[in-house]
Amino acid sequence: MGAKETAETGKKLARHAMEDEFRAEIDAARERETENDAKGIFTMSDDVIAFPVGKHKKQSKKKRLVPEGFLVISIKQGTGCYRHLKAPKKMKLEEFADAILWAFEFDNDHAHAFFMDNSAWSERNCYYLEEVDEESEFPHTCDHDLTVLRIGQKFKFVFDFGDNWVFDCAVLREIPDGTGDDVAIIRLKGEAPSQYSVAEDWNDETVDDETDEEVPDDEDDQ
Repeated sequence: MGAKETAETGKKLARHAMEDEFRAEIDAARERETENDAKGIFTMSDDVIAFPVGKHKKQSKKKRLVPEGFLVISIKQGTGCYRHLKAPKKMKLEEFADAILWAFEFDNDHAHAFFMDNSAWSERNCYYLEEVDEESEFPHTCDHDLTVLRIGQKFKFVFDFGDNWVFDCAVLREIPDGTGDDVAIIRLKGEAPSQYSVAEDWNDETVDDETDEEVPDDEDDQ
């Protein structure tokens, strides 16, 4: 087997390993399935923050009508913490997932899915990250935009199938005019939760809290 064939085989094995890991995360998360009420999400402040434009842009070779207007969507994480996002209806769900994570200061480094019937891990109306759905069982977030939503709809956004972050979402209203690409946080409340636990922030070496130096071994203390 030549070097090129060996490299291709290695890539395929790595890709399959990643897909197997994602699917294992899905199975584990479904066992922990819970459904939370999306309440208390309408207390508001007036901060406006612009989302960086140009992330996850995909060029389509086929011309199609571009939806006009914006949706204002509330995303809640935990008690007393939410963000209201103004997003163009033409935005893909994959891009919207990125905007949600940006709004809560999360790194987009895990799989995601949307559950439009407001029941996490339901299979009735869901959209998955394409890389997760190896068998193409479900619609993919890269293929569908925000026009799948309606005013007043409540839905779940699930991120990181291992840690199972569940965001409660609600479509508040529509802004029918406009064709821009900008996404903005137009209202927010509460401090975003930490994506990673304290334990995950530590490295393998023991560190003294006050001096930020390595703790000496017992024999060095004697």
